[in-house]
Amino acid sequence: MHFNVRIPVDSASYALYVVVRQNNAYPFYNLYFSPSILDESGKTLQRGLAEAILYDPKTGKPKGAGFGDIYEKKFLVYPALQFPKKGAYKIQIEQSMRVDTLAGMVSIGLLLEKN
Repeated sequence: MHFNVRIPVDSASYALYVVVRQNNAYPFYNLYFSPSILDESGKTLQRGLAEAILYDPKTGKPKGAGFGDIYEKKFLVYPALQFPKKGAYKIQIEQSMRVDTLAGMVSIGLLLEKN
């Protein structure tokens, strides 16, 4: 999945969060994913590997805020992300779990905040 973002200022620093919503059908306690930042030409500027702990591994209790059986938590991926110039960028997120389809994964989103 990818998100298109427009950066208006080239000297600013941004915090990038990934927001995960899952329900009780999600079979794992964590989620591995790879966030990538691409410029307008498609060149990869930054690539990482992150882990989101969604449930307490000992108790099985979900982390984050919940309503019914859906829980939401945001994870800081890049605390001080800087873009080389203003313009259009693409942020891609690929899940790195051992299955193709993740049951119980409701949605994944981004939050990009200027520091």
